[in-house]
Amino acid sequence: MWNKTKTSIFTATICTGSLLILNEIVIGVILPTIQKDLHLPGIDIHWIVNSYFLVLAVLALGAGKLADIIGYRKFYLTVTVLLAVSSAFCGMSNEFIELFFWRCLMGVGATLVMSVGKPILISVLDLNERGKINGISASIKGFVATITPFIGGVIIHFVSWHYVFLFNIPFCVLAFFLIWKDFSENKEKSTQKFNYLSFIFFIIFLTSFVT
Repeated sequence: MWNKTKTSIFTATICTGSLLILNEIVIGVILPTIQKDLHLPGIDIHWIVNSYFLVLAVLALGAGKLADIIGYRKFYLTVTVLLAVSSAFCGMSNEFIELFFWRCLMGVGATLVMSVGKPILISVLDLNERGKINGISASIKGFVATITPFIGGVIIHFVSWHYVFLFNIPFCVLAFFLIWKDFSENKEKSTQKFNYLSFIFFIIFLTSFVT
């Protein structure tokens, strides 16, 4: 039976899941404006994009396991704060090195949120609800992907590219509040240890392909 808890969890995971899509797509819209405002050469501006996706690629493998060990609720709340804080500092950045650093941290937050959002939602759904809710979730995210270029264009036209990053914050706050208030974890934490050494070697291996 559908209830308030499921509504809250669904809303929270849709908020953060949609933000990840928005941040992946909107950067292509605002990139020329960032390059002009910060007077960046072509090689530097590409790292504003690559930093986010590189971090996402190297952390995706181990993020889910960390969530199992730490616990979904604590993990989600922590990484949502990280996503909000990094978004805020991206929005306040006026130098390449600042934007690059905080964009990397935004990639960390996005990857970790992505790894735990779906498991949290599935954990509160009945088996017969999962297919329907996954379909609704995919439709909403598809719609967000469609309107993201329009949102980015409106923001940079009427205010500034900085506000594209600040746009994330209220949705992170809402998601944090809903999970904190309504999600009570009933899944036991994993007792297996995280293989940090192998994970570090994987990160080194993957980043070695980047020149």
